[in-house]
Amino acid sequence: MTKTAMMLGVWIFAMAALCASPAFADEVQPGAAKGAPVFDGASRIERLANGLTVLVREDHRFPIVSTRLYVHAGSAYEKPEWAGISHLLEHMVFKGTERRPKGEISREVEGAGGYMNAATSFDYTVYITDMPSRSWKLGMDVVGDMAFHAAIDPEELKSEKEVVIAELKRGKDNPRSVLFEQAQSGALKGTPYGHPIIGYEETIRAITPEDIRAYIRELYQPGNMLLVVAGDVESGAALAEAEKVFGGCRNTSTLASVQALDASRLGHGASVSVSQGAWNKVYLTAALPVPGLGSSQSAGLDVLAQLLGGDATSMLPRVYRHERRLVDSISVANISFERVGLLLISAELEPEKLKPFWESFVADMSRLDASAFSDRELSRAKLNIEEELYRTRETVSGMASHLGYMQFFLGGEQGEANIIETIRSVDRAALQRLIRTWLVPERLTACALEPRAEGKDTGGFMRSTLEKGWPASSAVSGSRTAEALKTEIVDLGQGRRVVLIPDRSMPHFALEMAFSGG
Repeated sequence: MTKTAMMLGVWIFAMAALCASPAFADEVQPGAAKGAPVFDGASRIERLANGLTVLVREDHRFPIVSTRLYVHAGSAYEKPEWAGISHLLEHMVFKGTERRPKGEISREVEGAGGYMNAATSFDYTVYITDMPSRSWKLGMDVVGDMAFHAAIDPEELKSEKEVVIAELKRGKDNPRSVLFEQAQSGALKGTPYGHPIIGYEETIRAITPEDIRAYIRELYQPGNMLLVVAGDVESGAALAEAEKVFGGCRNTSTLASVQALDASRLGHGASVSVSQGAWNKVYLTAALPVPGLGSSQSAGLDVLAQLLGGDATSMLPRVYRHERRLVDSISVANISFERVGLLLISAELEPEKLKPFWESFVADMSRLDASAFSDRELSRAKLNIEEELYRTRETVSGMASHLGYMQFFLGGEQGEANIIETIRSVDRAALQRLIRTWLVPERLTACALEPRAEGKDTGGFMRSTLEKGWPASSAVSGSRTAEALKTEIVDLGQGRRVVLIPDRSMPHFALEMAFSGG
């Protein structure tokens, strides 16, 4: 589901890692919420003959139409040798198409008073236009042109590689970006999410025009896309124009569906890494792999993250910043990807306060219990998540992005309603199970950046403190996994069987009956 983590305050590490073209203003996906669905009107959803899903949402408050073309193609879909190709392609679509020379798209869109951009994430790339309603057809044509007709000129590619590599190097000067990459590669090692969206200098330099064309042929299929049109437009006209612009596009490959990763199999013992550099403070993050989008546990993790560090009034900021005065800032984010997630705890503090902070943090995490959260705090956490969701309806652009994300990954507005109900059902018992299952030291990846200093062994101190103050217990860990995964099959005779699959992460019961036949 879209996460509490995506709020501006707590998404800071992820936003530093998400790559967009230079002019892109980060689009923050909203968190899931309780209550009725935010969008009380109806969206019209149709599927073209080629498999392209089209979602149209009429909103005549403003003379604006926002168009989004989502492609199920991001860094998690890249071959290792192509790391960064999704982001590089996003840059290249602005360098000309088969129909428009370099610079022409920008001139047309800006000349009509519109805005255009693109963004690359782990699980998708999105092409964006926001247009005056009188020019909405141009906005749709432009996103189609960028996605299906990029020129990929060799000389332009050579030049743009240098732009991307310069962007990559600038990221090395951003402590939050550096830490997110370290935490991501450590906690999600061996998964499709183990490398940064922007890639590496060596892979970027090695990518050829034919590599990009092959990547497009593989993933840029109409059946792998969602077109969203929202704003001051008639749904019938928008669907007719979508057929005109995209109806002739054909699928050129068969795409296999992706499966969720088992987060319980990630993380095999606590990991601590400390790097020194030209920093004037200590930047620290602790990452734990957790279930991703669509998991029944994800809503509870949203609420837990909000309670721990979603805003200035939550537990960790209150204790470590205001009461103990050990950090300048601390936040918690539940970041969900399509197949897995990360619970990310991020802190910034003065070097001399690292020792007391880390000792206190380890001790507090080792005895964390859901009973520490009051009824009022739990209610407020859910309300804060809901409030973030409601904010998306303030602009047509935000509404288009939210509707698109929900439709692309979570089953649209009905999926959102289901998520909302799950958020509402989260109680202390559910939170306690999540704490016992996922906030365990054997899955922890801790990374820190500190100022250069001779003779310091901060890593050794952090490791020893963690081992003594929050020791991993293989017996306890094993019992947790067994409790969560043990399946029992009861034979009732005459070919009748009952399969019991316990999952105590949520207070729900589901029943499915299947009969032989066909």
